[in-house]
Amino acid sequence: MLERRYPNILIAGRVAKLTGEEARHIRDRGSNNRYYLHLIMALVREHGPVSREKIDRLLLVYCFN
Repeated sequence: MLERRYPNILIAGRVAKLTGEEARHIRDRGSNNRYYLHLIMALVREHGPVSREKIDRLLLVYCFN
């Protein structure tokens, strides 16, 4: 069972559970735009106005580490 269309296919959560790949499933499915917006808003709330560079750094560090 798949959750997306070709070429961006992703196994379904039920299949991931059966195969022991739950963590990979969560990582691969990504997050929606609302989640990233909350990250950016938390940065601005805590540190005031921030540059685009700082927002980019936040998203890059969060998504690729």
